[in-house]
Amino acid sequence: MLEQVVQQKLTTCSTTKSEGTRPAIHFITPNVTRVEGKRVRLVCKVGGQPPPKVAWFKDKRLINRNATKYAQVHLKKRSELIIFNTSTTDSGEYECRAKNRYNNSSVFNSTHVKITLPKATIPAVYSRSCADSHRDDFCHNGGTCFNIDSIGELAC
Repeated sequence: MLEQVVQQKLTTCSTTKSEGTRPAIHFITPNVTRVEGKRVRLVCKVGGQPPPKVAWFKDKRLINRNATKYAQVHLKKRSELIIFNTSTTDSGEYECRAKNRYNNSSVFNSTHVKITLPKATIPAVYSRSCADSHRDDFCHNGGTCFNIDSIGELAC
């Protein structure tokens, strides 16, 4: 009788431990390019039984959950990493790693983020034709004389 109880407990424990499925990553946000100063949101959809825990990495280094640069939102089958006020130093490989207790399994997938500098804007240049008195004196060889108001200079 004792042997049956022990055998039944062993069977129950081994059945409970072997139930479940390996973690899987079903989706990760594709590569992202953003202008500096904007926000980036990366999404990682996961599956597995029990539901896996997700950790985010940048260039193979764990992102601290308490870092003020990032926000991490973890739901049962989805995790998000939000990067605030991006700069060029935020460019790199971002990795989503999912792990659960089933066979102590883990999986990962990655995406790349590229942060670019804003395009330089050239201020409008206001110019007008030179006064007749400067036209012949300033531009030679048939050039057209212009007075550039913003810098107070003549140009051809």
